Amino acid sequence: MNVFKWVCLLTALLFAYLFSLLLFSPDAFLADVGLESTLEANFIAKRTSIFMLGMGLLCLSGIGIKDSYGKSSLSMIMVIVMLGLAILGFYEWNRGVVNEGIFVAVVTELVLLSPIWGFL
Repeated sequence: MNVFKWVCLLTALLFAYLFSLLLFSPDAFLADVGLESTLEANFIAKRTSIFMLGMGLLCLSGIGIKDSYGKSSLSMIMVIVMLGLAILGFYEWNRGVVNEGIFVAVVTELVLLSPIWGFL
């Protein structure tokens, strides 16, 4: 299996984990980043879980992509998502909204970016 397929699989597994965590244990996710678990926050977390499921399935579908245009397109989507999440995580930490627990997510997002850049 080549690097692109491994990155797609790894990213799909990450999104599957986030989907299940946000849907079934939003309290744990919120506590990890220092947010209060409220009815409203849990509602948003559960709705966000569906986006995580969609992104995971998008990455999983990338395993079968053979042409370079398809790989480039999926890579661009993932760069936008991962870089956006990393920047937002750092920004919210800097504002004091979340605690240092967000850095696990930020570092993971940035690490996943490194092999993706090679496919653009």
